[in-house]
Amino acid sequence: MENTSMNHSKPHPPCLPPDVYSLDVHRGFYSNGFILTFIIINAVLAFISSCNNFVIIYTIARTASIQVPSNILVLGLAISDFGVGILAQPAYSIFKFFEMKRFVSLYCTFGLVNSYSNWTLAPVSFFTITAITVDRFLAVHLHLRYLELVTVRKYGILLGYIWVMSVVICTCRMQLSHMSFIRVVGVFSLVFLITLNLFFLVKIFQVIRRHSIQIHAQQQSVQQSIDMPRYKKSVNTMYYVIGAFLVCYVPFTGMMAVNSDPNEKITQNKLIMMVVTETLVMLNGVLNPIIYFWRIQEIRHAAFQLFRKSFRNVQP
Repeated sequence: MENTSMNHSKPHPPCLPPDVYSLDVHRGFYSNGFILTFIIINAVLAFISSCNNFVIIYTIARTASIQVPSNILVLGLAISDFGVGILAQPAYSIFKFFEMKRFVSLYCTFGLVNSYSNWTLAPVSFFTITAITVDRFLAVHLHLRYLELVTVRKYGILLGYIWVMSVVICTCRMQLSHMSFIRVVGVFSLVFLITLNLFFLVKIFQVIRRHSIQIHAQQQSVQQSIDMPRYKKSVNTMYYVIGAFLVCYVPFTGMMAVNSDPNEKITQNKLIMMVVTETLVMLNGVLNPIIYFWRIQEIRHAAFQLFRKSFRNVQP
């Protein structure tokens, strides 16, 4: 097995993008212990994320009554989060472990798995969360036409397009060598998606506020076209999903913006910040299913019913 005997005349192993290379970073006992702690945290979070998102996927897939367009988007987000928990996050933990041990060949192998999976699954999450926000805007903007225009089939096709687009983004990112350009585009893309989500959130808030101050007759006419209490609950759920997204991704976006120059040497402190912010990004896959169970009563009840049914079937 290859270890520290790597050719230091090269700035990074040819198997990895230069912006993830950190084998030559000087590490003290403190930083190694800190990173090892986060390796263990990521391994635990990967298990929790995989289990929780599998339950969401299984529940929606097996319960026809909750297979409505908005929940199809929730299903799409759960699938991408499940991919992070089952593939990207374990690969990240192993990648970081072999980075500490200076096993270059395995470092490269799992580094590539982590890079490809993250750069495929992260855009899926970005675009799907944006689609969830737009869906809630369309529900209140289109009123009765929403039920006619928005269907499960159309959202299924939308998710297919999102996956294809994400694979293209990943392929371009892994093939291009201009790391500064990639980081700048990545930061601007994240800022644009965050701004777009906030724009639609403001629009939705304005509609809800306008509804709240309408006279009684106007309230009745609006409630004929949309179940406002139910809609407000779904919007509040979306607030939590967007809030979790911002908490997990904004620090990583800031780190990318500050460290936009790939030729700048990675220090021990920067390495620690990278590990912390990258772990926060993957934490998002743990938070989302918790929000679903807490806020979406139909999914929670359906999951409990499936659990009871499965438990009865295994009893002797």
